[in-house]
Amino acid sequence: MENSKIVVSIATLPEREKMLMRTIASLIEQCDVLQVQLNNYKEIPEWIIQDKIIATLTDNSIRDAFKFYNIEEYKNTYFFTCDDDLIYPKDYVNNMIKWIDKMNKSCIVSHHGRSLKSYPITSYYKESSFRVSCLHDNNYDILLEYPGTGVSAFHTDTITVNLDMFKNSTNADVWFGLQAKKQNVPVLALKHKAGYFGYQHPVDTLFDRKVNDEQDLVDVINEFHKRK
Repeated sequence: MENSKIVVSIATLPEREKMLMRTIASLIEQCDVLQVQLNNYKEIPEWIIQDKIIATLTDNSIRDAFKFYNIEEYKNTYFFTCDDDLIYPKDYVNNMIKWIDKMNKSCIVSHHGRSLKSYPITSYYKESSFRVSCLHDNNYDILLEYPGTGVSAFHTDTITVNLDMFKNSTNADVWFGLQAKKQNVPVLALKHKAGYFGYQHPVDTLFDRKVNDEQDLVDVINEFHKRK
């Protein structure tokens, strides 16, 4: 680990506050800093004001992409992007860092994501050649195109990221995956068993919203590959 800082970052919504409490409890002892972007909150809840936590009121304009908030300020840092509907295992951060170091800080590591069959595509969600879910068995360490940003980590020396790269609020995974492609940074999905992550079953899921906005994803992906 050398002297690198460990930062966990989460974007959340007011209706998910109880879930957020449990997510933070599973991660707070595993990091140096835990930053929370409070999308659509009117004020910072008292319970969240504690050691290690940096809370920021955000407007939800780029939804879950606020997980990357303020990332430019973190140099020499292991940066973890997490979701408020997951419970993370006690070895999560250490295991991810071991893999980042094993790969000489050359890649993004994740437990979720997908690769697409060919380009151009007509559907991001239906044209996967391979998909890894953090909630189901993944029996192999495998390279993917688009990491699931709720269970991803990387060293900030490896890839340059900022909020400006998220051109709309459709899907942080796609924009992050395209940024990795631009910088030739591979995405490694790690093997795991179902149940490694706990899932809290939100009523209103971001996935539903993403599917509704899918044409934006298709256009962005096809335009990127047209230029290559």
